[in-house]
Amino acid sequence: MLHDYGIAHGRPALRDIVYNPDADSVMLLDWENARRWPEFSPAGWDLLIFIHSFIREGDLPNTYLYAAMNGYSSARCARDTVLHVKEVLHKRDYLFKFCRLLEPFHFVDTEAAVKSFDFIQGLKTE
Repeated sequence: MLHDYGIAHGRPALRDIVYNPDADSVMLLDWENARRWPEFSPAGWDLLIFIHSFIREGDLPNTYLYAAMNGYSSARCARDTVLHVKEVLHKRDYLFKFCRLLEPFHFVDTEAAVKSFDFIQGLKTE
C-alpha cells in the first residue's frame, strides 16, 4: 500500500521489518533517505532490496518469498514496479554475469544478487 501512495522505505531488508502477531501489524524500521542505484524508482529499489535481503538470509523457504510477492501483487503499482525492476536488471545483466563468476568464492551478497536476479526475471507479470 505504501508504494501505491508514492511512499518508499529505502531499504526494506528483513531486519528492518517487525511483525506483531498479537496485533497482526507490521512496523518498518530504519527508513533510508537515498537510493544507491539511481536508475531504480523508489518502489523498484524497495522491491529489489526486499528480495535480495530475503534471499541473503539463505535458510528461509522460498514459499515465504512467493507469499510476500503474492501479497505485493495486490498493490495497484505492483505489475509496473516488477516490470521496471526487470528492465533495469536486464540492462545491467553483465553485472550479474560477473557475479556468477564469483560464485565459487561463496560471497553471500554476490550469491544473493545472482539469485535475486534470477528470481525477479522469473516473475510472471501477466
